Amino acid sequence: MNNSKAVEMDDIIETTGVKYELDKEQSRAYHIFVDHLKAVEFSEFQADTENRCLYVGGGAGSGKSRIIHAIEEVFQRLGKPEKLLVSATTGVAAQLIKGSTIDALCKFGKKGGVQNIRGDNEDTIIDIANYWLSCEFLVVDEISMGGCHKLRRISKALKRFKGNSLPFGGLYVLFIGDFQQLKPVKDRPLFVEPLLRQKSGKSIKKKVEDEYRRARDGYMLWKDVTERTVMLTGQYRASDKFVSSFLDRVARGQMTFEDKESLRKRVFGHPEGPDINMKDWRDAILITPRNALRQAWNNNAALRHVEDTGHQIFISPSKDEGINCKRSDMVWTVDSRTEFLATWNVLCIEGPALVTANAAVELGVANGTEVIVKAVIPDPEDEEGWNNIENPIVKLGCPPICVFVELLNGNGDIEEYYPGKRGWFPLLPIKEEIVTPPEFHAHERTFVRTQIPSTPGFSMSDYRVQGRGISRKFILDLRRPPTGRLDLQNIYVMLSRMVNWEDLAILRPYQDDIFDIPVNTKYVDYEKYLKERDRETRNWYESLIVTR
Repeated sequence: MNNSKAVEMDDIIETTGVKYELDKEQSRAYHIFVDHLKAVEFSEFQADTENRCLYVGGGAGSGKSRIIHAIEEVFQRLGKPEKLLVSATTGVAAQLIKGSTIDALCKFGKKGGVQNIRGDNEDTIIDIANYWLSCEFLVVDEISMGGCHKLRRISKALKRFKGNSLPFGGLYVLFIGDFQQLKPVKDRPLFVEPLLRQKSGKSIKKKVEDEYRRARDGYMLWKDVTERTVMLTGQYRASDKFVSSFLDRVARGQMTFEDKESLRKRVFGHPEGPDINMKDWRDAILITPRNALRQAWNNNAALRHVEDTGHQIFISPSKDEGINCKRSDMVWTVDSRTEFLATWNVLCIEGPALVTANAAVELGVANGTEVIVKAVIPDPEDEEGWNNIENPIVKLGCPPICVFVELLNGNGDIEEYYPGKRGWFPLLPIKEEIVTPPEFHAHERTFVRTQIPSTPGFSMSDYRVQGRGISRKFILDLRRPPTGRLDLQNIYVMLSRMVNWEDLAILRPYQDDIFDIPVNTKYVDYEKYLKERDRETRNWYESLIVTR
């Protein structure tokens, strides 16, 4: 070992941690992960039995992202950025940490399988080889949104890319997430043990057995990951102590009478509630679990945007192939099932929008990225659109060839795609195969939709705001949806966006029993397990410090 280089590495690791003012828990997680660099750099042999994974948990605003930023900087300062890849399970989470989606890095196809990389696409093969060849460390954020099947696929793909039979291809992997937040979509939560249910006297179908085995593999992988666990308990988003303690009680289903009364006073119309006539509330974003309300709010806010600013609105109809029904029948029933490719897309010049596809995650343009619409370029053959191009509301005949957007938080890496406007990014129409809703009684099982991948950003769903802190006023809709469920996790995710109590308003009165939903007992038991793993990890780490 080169002692001078080791000392220099120690100094950079330590000073970077100090720079980010990491608390004891954050510092422990940071050092456990980055200290493996010493083994990679100075050890000729690394034991196969070594646990190379770490899980870091904690509630909303507990400083999980701060650890990621410190890790990224230390790899940069050490001149080894190629050894680290930063990712997340969702596009918006990846954009917030300036990383990639794990699906993109692992080349997962639409149906969850690994895309064929042994075909004729030489560029794809080279691309994968380039970024995995040097990589030794991987961060996966928002792992709670990935389930057992996803984790198994990640490990399988990394084994293949790295040519290594160890879990996750032998990489050092830092998983970060909060299991109090939203569950994975169409997958089994990592902390729920799969069970093989068999009806008496009936054989188990092979498909069911295979499904069970895959889920079990992912579950066991995760159990090994959490052998090293650090749980964060700080609160860095909500500086108001009442807000942080209130959110903790919401997550645990332990709201007091005083908590419920305080929240009720934030309803518009309450004598002590917020003033709905204030301009700040007029411009506030709405967060709701109800898709129909989100769409209606966006449409009305778009018209108000024209009235307030004088900027144009462009209305882009989708291009649908392989389905025969009236467009008016599709607006409310289909839009929630079309990968967020709208039947009618409303594009407000200088208005907020959300990108609904991973257009360029490396540039921060991902599924869920907040942008401002800057310019709409109609299709050259769209006579209807060009004939109305000077109107306040321009109804297009087909999707535009391009919509230029600017990231709400800016990005200096975006080139000058539009003359004289550096930072404007071109969103192009995308084409998706959509499952035909059964209510249309169509012979075709699927149809193809082409549309600009965006939606107005005056309102967001609960899934869209997970991982974000909203440092401005926002409005929540806590009315229980007519269909589906509203779990404590949904409520907690929406409420935990707030930084200050005064920034929150409730749209309308809600049911009194909304907070009487039973707490997920499986998570309560799992939280105890994680705390025990955290204690064991702390004792192990402190023993290492003593022996140094």
